[in-house]
Amino acid sequence: MLVVHYALLMVFGVYNWREAFEYNAQWFFLALVSGPVLGLAGAASARFRWFDLFAALGFFLEPVITGQVPGSSYLPRTTTIPGYFAAATLWLIGAGFFIWQRRHPTR
Repeated sequence: MLVVHYALLMVFGVYNWREAFEYNAQWFFLALVSGPVLGLAGAASARFRWFDLFAALGFFLEPVITGQVPGSSYLPRTTTIPGYFAAATLWLIGAGFFIWQRRHPTR
């Protein structure tokens, strides 16, 4: 999917191939490393239903770990307010996923 994204950017003239890879090599590497790890996590989730709770925990922790909450005081409100909305969205998704997980007991 990442290759398709950058291929479309090249078609529309935003990047040439050298710039796309040079400036974004870390994302290609991250996708290469995280793809198999996330695949194994999905396989474990299909086999062990309680493993899904890690996803809900991730939705709750990501805004705190990435610094969206409590927000940086030196950044303008145009940056911090969307961060709060993103955090609230992730928390609502996590809460919904957790409630759904609790209503469908483990196999």
